[in-house]
Amino acid sequence: MTSQAEEETRVNEPGPVNKKRRRLITGAVAFVCLMAAAGGAFYLTGGFDKWRDRQSFDEACQGVMDGDTVRSALGSDAVRAIPDGGAFIFGDNGKSIAQCHAKDREWEGGKDRERGVMTVDIRWASHAARANWGIHHIFANGYEGIGYPVGYGWRGSVVSNEEIVPVMRGAVELTCRNKSGERLLVATSQRGLTMDEAASDQYRTRFAQALTGTATNAAKKFGCDAELGKPVERVPSTAPYLELASKPLDRATGVCAPLAGMTPDARRQNAPLAAGSPKDPDSLAEDCFLIRGKGKRQFESVFRFMALYGRAAENIGKSEDGFDRYPGASGQRETATWATAQCPDHRKALYLAGTVGRGEPAVPSEADEFERKALRAFAQQSANEHGCTNLRTP
Repeated sequence: MTSQAEEETRVNEPGPVNKKRRRLITGAVAFVCLMAAAGGAFYLTGGFDKWRDRQSFDEACQGVMDGDTVRSALGSDAVRAIPDGGAFIFGDNGKSIAQCHAKDREWEGGKDRERGVMTVDIRWASHAARANWGIHHIFANGYEGIGYPVGYGWRGSVVSNEEIVPVMRGAVELTCRNKSGERLLVATSQRGLTMDEAASDQYRTRFAQALTGTATNAAKKFGCDAELGKPVERVPSTAPYLELASKPLDRATGVCAPLAGMTPDARRQNAPLAAGSPKDPDSLAEDCFLIRGKGKRQFESVFRFMALYGRAAENIGKSEDGFDRYPGASGQRETATWATAQCPDHRKALYLAGTVGRGEPAVPSEADEFERKALRAFAQQSANEHGCTNLRTP
């Protein structure tokens, strides 16, 4: 008989089976260690953050925020999309199809927390009570930036604001051919740019590309069969401040051109300079500012002339309790003068004129008549450009 000690010795001898088992165990341990090391390296070198950044665009705004163009607009690859209900642009929450913002992680925790953030708000026009907020055109007598057309067949505008923290805003409105009377509104905003950046064609173009790229995805996602524009190649730059963008009214171009013939009257009001939007039949917002030419507050705006199209024209001046600041087809009040026209989509266009902020006319007794005459000229050209008829002026 074999003793127990001899049996144990035989079992522990390095036979073929035991050698194979040891090799398997050693290989498995090495593989686990290698994977752990690779995972650690992936995390420590930023691989996990980059993967998470890309994944986040599939989760926020139901996946419609256009990652490539948003990263280009923010000038960073370290951009993460964040779904939230507080990123509303239209001034009221709870009625959006999708809301989110994208943030450049390189600015997190820095002093300039507003920089590197782009916000998206998408909703149906029938649920957008403040569509004019998407292009920051809220008051006829305020300076809220000049509307610039997106161009390339897109029904939309972008606006840069001279604020403590400059903001670039934009919106496009898509008419859904498969949804009777419905339109899809897509708005974006970008905070924290310098005024030079917000006025440059480079930043404006990238911003407009992010806006239209997101709108393209949104139309597909939310079932809006709309005619889309072409890829945006360039949105023209302007001078970063209103005084630098102004020129003598008698040499005005774009939407201000019809007022050139009123230069003598404008000079009497100490408003001989003009700055405004270029003409475009698909713009949602157009502005012409007449600017103070001399005196203590030189270069301050005196008069503002505004044209609004689409849902924004239907919203501005209206409150939820039914009050309408600009009732009827035309009129004039202390704060504004207004006119309307009917456009090819059977919707109303609204034209407004007002005295801006502290911009006091030099001859107040003639200001109302000047506003009426200038608004007629401004509105007539804009209506013609957009194919609108039946212009009604005060």
